[in-house]
Amino acid sequence: MDTHGHAHDAYDVHTPTYVLVRPDNYLGCVTDNPADLDAYLRKLGLTASR
Repeated sequence: MDTHGHAHDAYDVHTPTYVLVRPDNYLGCVTDNPADLDAYLRKLGLTASR
């Protein structure tokens, strides 16, 4: 959760959006559809926890 608006400011996000930042600080996935995030994580052999 971006409770302080840091992602909003850094990525210029104006709508409810999922922004997954990888541990190496690259963007892994930016989407407004949670199914896209789940698919991205599955490709990595991971699962989403919300």
